[in-house]
Amino acid sequence: MNLAKFNSTRVITLLIIITISGSCSKKNNMCNENLQLQGPPAVLEGEDITLKPYGYSTHQEMNTEFYWEYADMSDYYITVSGMEEVSSTDPITIENADIRDEGDYFFRIYSGNEECDIAVGKHTVDVIPKTSPCFEELSTQYLTIDESFSNDIIYQSYTPILDESWDNSDFEVELSMPMFSYFLRLRFDIPIPDYSSTYKLRNSTINQFESSVDEDPIIHADIRFCPDNESGDPYRVVDLQNNLYLKREGDLMYLSFCDVVFTHQTYTNRTITVSGKVEIPL
Repeated sequence: MNLAKFNSTRVITLLIIITISGSCSKKNNMCNENLQLQGPPAVLEGEDITLKPYGYSTHQEMNTEFYWEYADMSDYYITVSGMEEVSSTDPITIENADIRDEGDYFFRIYSGNEECDIAVGKHTVDVIPKTSPCFEELSTQYLTIDESFSNDIIYQSYTPILDESWDNSDFEVELSMPMFSYFLRLRFDIPIPDYSSTYKLRNSTINQFESSVDEDPIIHADIRFCPDNESGDPYRVVDLQNNLYLKREGDLMYLSFCDVVFTHQTYTNRTITVSGKVEIPL
């Protein structure tokens, strides 16, 4: 065998392999290999989360596509492979963040440029739940019920009754009180959480003639409240009050009411204000 010819063939073969390898690595996201997401590592519940992509190429082709994947995609019904398609790399803001917005966020770039591959930026955000401002001062032995129409403050004892659905999709807490007093029930459209959070209060739909409320399954609690000496269901909570707090500590769950206000449907000058801390064994 001609040794010189053999060596020449080896050199050519190596050059071909290097060229192919180089073209593959060249396509490995060379345009946006430094894509990242800028944003806060943590926010307090109720604050906004703003995320901004950076480190990407500013010379994108016309058919470049951009996608966001949020920690909570439940409100995005029209998606592409579980992502929201957007038209630009503009920052996005999640307003009034709650526990659903905690987790990983992704920004993806799909480019038609042959020299670019798919690029992904990732950022993780923790949401720190609000703490109940009245938690420490409240007793677990009774609810404080302030009746404006009688100038009385009632210290109402109760027994909490926890009821989970058979499929663990929601749960309900009823506060059983002595006869001829009050009735209070809260229904949560979620499983018993392993985190603490605040909940916006809304009124239950009592019958088919009452208008329904738009559902927000994580942050709302349905509530029914009425004195036993008044027929029907006369009192309504002032909608969307943010003063019901849930705190989870191991096998105990606490619900604290910080001056939750109810008004009479007919006599609007009649109000009842409820405060209390309910300890529920799990």
